[in-house]
Amino acid sequence: PLKELLMSPEFQVLFPALKLKQDARKAQEFETTAGGTYFCAGAGSGVAGKRATIALCDDVLSEQTAFRKAERDKINKWYSVALGS
Repeated sequence: PLKELLMSPEFQVLFPALKLKQDARKAQEFETTAGGTYFCAGAGSGVAGKRATIALCDDVLSEQTAFRKAERDKINKWYSVALGS
């Protein structure tokens, strides 16, 4: 998971200024000491009220649903609403 990567000695050698806040207990949402925030949500879940300078979507369609038009339409609609498009 990302949190473990950010805390790893190898990552800290490359990016020594990036530190997680001491109270960063959750794997799906945490802050850095510089004020950055990481928030993770699955496709179709609630993201209302979350702002993003950069938003990444990875694997929003599973292998089981990628070939179903109804599933693609559902994810496209969620994505449009989530981004306020």
